[in-house]
Amino acid sequence: MDGVEQLNNILVIGMTNRKDLIDNALLRPGRFEVQVEIHLPDEPGRLQILEIKTKKMRDNGGLGPDVDLPRLAKLTKNFSGAEIEGLIKSATSFALNKHIKIGTVGTIKSDFENTILDMSCFLSALDEVKPAFGVHEEDLQDKMKGANQKI
Repeated sequence: MDGVEQLNNILVIGMTNRKDLIDNALLRPGRFEVQVEIHLPDEPGRLQILEIKTKKMRDNGGLGPDVDLPRLAKLTKNFSGAEIEGLIKSATSFALNKHIKIGTVGTIKSDFENTILDMSCFLSALDEVKPAFGVHEEDLQDKMKGANQKI
């Protein structure tokens, strides 16, 4: 970031999820001195992400009528936007797997073009995709109950 020639009107933006690993020299004035922390999305934010990421599916009839996006927003507590996108991709793979005949050679069923992403696909994907950060409140409450018990 330092050089022989001074450059004006240059803005450098860096992102990390490990702020503790940033060298203090980078945080001095004139470098990355402004820091903005972006938290995990809340339930309305997760709903917006789900709506944005499934918009084309809804518009093209690829999203089943039983898909409850507000319920999925509740079920994805502590998910980042990228993890929600991964959940949708995982759910899509579950939907595609319904149209593959398992055998010695995998073949695609004739109704492949009618692939619909339904709620069961999302629920299966929720078993597979887990948030990397945060603690589920229920898990925390269970641990706290156990902490008060005498051994």
